[in-house]
Amino acid sequence: MGFWSSFLGHAAANAYSEMKKEEKETQRWNDLFHELGEYETRFQNYLDNIGCKDVYIADVEAVNSGNIMPEIRKMENLKKKIEEYISIGGDVRILYDLEHIDNHIDKLKYLRSIGQLDRQYEFREDDKYAVQDKIKAEQEEMERQQERFREDQKEQHRQEVNNIIGGDINVLSGTDFETVCQHLIENMGFETETTKASGDGGIDLIVYNHKPLLSGKYIIQCKRYSGSVGEPIIRDLYGVVTSERANKGILMTTGYFTNSAITFAEEKPIELIDGEKLEGLLRQYNLIAEDINGLVEETKEPFNPQKFLGYYFYKYEEMQSSVNRDAGDIRSRCLLVEIILTAIQMRLALFDLGDNGAYELKTSDIQEMINILEDYLQPLVRNDNSRSSNKKLQYIYYMSLLINGECSVLKGDFVNAIEKYGKVLTEWKELNEDNDLFKVDLVYSLFAIFRLFGRNDLIDKYYSLCRNQIEYCKRFYSHYDDDFSKMQLNKLQNRYNVTEYVTFSLSDTSDDEASMLYDKGIDEWGNIQVSYGTSVIDINKGENYFYFASKNTWKKKEQETILVKNIKSVIEKQKALIK
Repeated sequence: MGFWSSFLGHAAANAYSEMKKEEKETQRWNDLFHELGEYETRFQNYLDNIGCKDVYIADVEAVNSGNIMPEIRKMENLKKKIEEYISIGGDVRILYDLEHIDNHIDKLKYLRSIGQLDRQYEFREDDKYAVQDKIKAEQEEMERQQERFREDQKEQHRQEVNNIIGGDINVLSGTDFETVCQHLIENMGFETETTKASGDGGIDLIVYNHKPLLSGKYIIQCKRYSGSVGEPIIRDLYGVVTSERANKGILMTTGYFTNSAITFAEEKPIELIDGEKLEGLLRQYNLIAEDINGLVEETKEPFNPQKFLGYYFYKYEEMQSSVNRDAGDIRSRCLLVEIILTAIQMRLALFDLGDNGAYELKTSDIQEMINILEDYLQPLVRNDNSRSSNKKLQYIYYMSLLINGECSVLKGDFVNAIEKYGKVLTEWKELNEDNDLFKVDLVYSLFAIFRLFGRNDLIDKYYSLCRNQIEYCKRFYSHYDDDFSKMQLNKLQNRYNVTEYVTFSLSDTSDDEASMLYDKGIDEWGNIQVSYGTSVIDINKGENYFYFASKNTWKKKEQETILVKNIKSVIEKQKALIK
């Protein structure tokens, strides 16, 4: 009996101990649950009091783990973030999904930075990036509408000017001539303000420029003289400019200026525009088509993209509609850019887009099509994705810079071409790593431009920068005996005489009909190539123009197309801007 009594007493003691332990653990769990519940209730009351509609439920696993402090700290941290959200103007009544409050705060900060905090209700279910895309699309559409308004206004001005001038500008009244000058200045992008017919202190127009560096007030006088304008009138204008504290005074006349008037205006904030310059400006800004001293009423035939694009037009129209519907449709925008670029290159090189060569290529049409291309290209250029981890976006950005540079070359804006080509050369890591032939083509495009300006120092700088790739290309072409390789090798050995620049064409051979600019893989460079024909930067000494020369082996003919006239003056104006 002693053994069993002892054994049963020990078992009872163990059972009693286990029961007490369970009771203690249950009590501990209940205490933690109650404590967390109190915090949860206080936090929920706080949400209710400020008007937040979200319901917060604490994680019971914190009680099971025996440590409720992380959950308590989470509620305290959420409260701080809610207070931050309120402090920057957030409306807690639309605050939902507290788990993502950081995204709500980021979106709110962005809306506040652009002065559109009142639109938080409109974008309540969007994150920051969706909001950015929507607002960017709105801004681009607004810019397009403004541009359409400006173009309509320019056309209205053109019609008015032609109606006013009639047969001879010299028979206009002073008021009519002032109207002609006002329309010209507005078509140049300035804002104008007319003054009263009398008592205006020698001011016909007050002009405002809002562009950086050039912003300010300009005084315009309009003199419809068939003879000369002398020094006294210029002196009077200078006095008005000084008293009005204007940036510059401009006198526009149908006549000419005496030598003393020209001498007085030198080194003063005075610009003189005589009849010849005035005629050039009126023609440049599409306000007249003929000599203003014998103008006949003639309406310039508007540019016809369908005629220029030929069989590319229907695909162009389809992609244009997609982009107009959704400005953020990158794929359609890339394909649209590619279609226009290909059409321009083929027009220059082949003069045929499937319409049997019936289209007569005009320099003005090329420039018009380039302007259209640049309009659709600019959003891709402005979106700086140079540091993006998305290689597709990075590729689109840098190829867009190259296309923009090519457009600038065709327009004679060599400064912008140098900037874009140089940026790609110095920044694009993938280009530097494994694309020697392509990089050298790009470097030699810069050499061709530098040669126009006589900048051998810049040729030497970039030659040194890319020496390794150039030496590789020399070895590469020396292994082949065909005419093209000989031509390339000769170019590589005579860098100071380079006249060709690369035109970047993209040919998409995939089955999805997507844009090569959009879906190109970063490791697949096979379909980026020099475009058809030979693009030449040179100056015809007699005619003073910059032209595109191509040898069309298919049609067995050579062709030169004038791209920019008065190229010597264009180069002279840009010399100081090339660094």
